[in-house]
Amino acid sequence: SSGINAEYGEELDSGKFSIMVNEGDGNPDALAIFTARKHTASPSPELHQGLMKCIIFQLDCALQSPGVQRQGLTLVYDMSGSSFAQFDYSLSRKLLQLLQDGYPARLKNIYILKAPLWFKGPLKIVSPFLKRKFLERLRLVEDISLHLPDVFLPDCLGGTRKFNHESWVMQCIECYKRSIEENPPPPPLLPTDGTSRDPKLPDGLTRTS
Repeated sequence: SSGINAEYGEELDSGKFSIMVNEGDGNPDALAIFTARKHTASPSPELHQGLMKCIIFQLDCALQSPGVQRQGLTLVYDMSGSSFAQFDYSLSRKLLQLLQDGYPARLKNIYILKAPLWFKGPLKIVSPFLKRKFLERLRLVEDISLHLPDVFLPDCLGGTRKFNHESWVMQCIECYKRSIEENPPPPPLLPTDGTSRDPKLPDGLTRTS
């Protein structure tokens, strides 16, 4: 566990979305992975909001890296081993539109890995809502090693890249805390019930003591 105990902590800790960021010349570019088989489809807007919040939390941290700002980010949407019951059309559409509208200049490529035959229908439905330039970066692939080198990929995708999701989550938390310290928000109004609010983590994310 990453030590987060809150409404969205389970989503952040699950590892269904994670980003690998390696600094320094010669290191592979940043790689984001959404693992569909770790997700349980739900119509709940609250659950979607929680997962999207965790995705944005990680993306914003990754984009503070000079390397990511220079070289961009690649996303692998890993559908290997996932079933139709785990597919969440609404969430997938929200994720694609978030990447298109919120991070267009940083996104280099999107690889949808081992998409089942039934996935072509939902993709055809969502495609008209996506920009042509974005669609040109999206590819359906069966073997990711034909498109990305081993040093770029973690072992879960057959590569040699070293990565620990728990360490990455802690790095995101420290990154967020630094950004708050460097750019503190205006002092909050005192609540009428006399309690205080801790601005150190985003809403819904709290550290256990």
